[in-house]
Amino acid sequence: ADVVLLCLPGFLIKEELEKLKHVLPPKAFVGSVFSSTGFFIIIKKSEIKMANKITKNNLIENIYKNTDCDKKDIQVIVDSFLQEVKKSLENGSTIELRGFGTFEPRLRKGRSIARNPKTGETLSVEPHYVAAFRAGQSLKDNLWNLNNNEKKSHK
Repeated sequence: ADVVLLCLPGFLIKEELEKLKHVLPPKAFVGSVFSSTGFFIIIKKSEIKMANKITKNNLIENIYKNTDCDKKDIQVIVDSFLQEVKKSLENGSTIELRGFGTFEPRLRKGRSIARNPKTGETLSVEPHYVAAFRAGQSLKDNLWNLNNNEKKSHK
């Protein structure tokens, strides 16, 4: 079936529904139903364009098509690049790629009370580092102008 139901909490108010309708493409919203179990929004799956997922192999293939390099060489370079980024982050270094963005290890605060969402068990979380990415200004500007409903295809 092309129609799907999105179940939302019953306390969703009319203004929030209007906001949600504006996020969806115009032809995607079919209607809404309220029941004792919750609030349902009915949408057409065929009208929702999902974000394109680009894998490492897709990147290698795209570079291969746009250059005169051998595919094996491109794969070695991409793998080496990613390994260097990983190694640098693990050593606490920041990687700045001008015009693109910055990869950096970022300290997350620990919490004395946290909950395992799967089991509900209460536990504490130590302060720890995570990998973070900050987009550069040029990338931010390009993404700002990206139309949410019609994402560019990179395949």
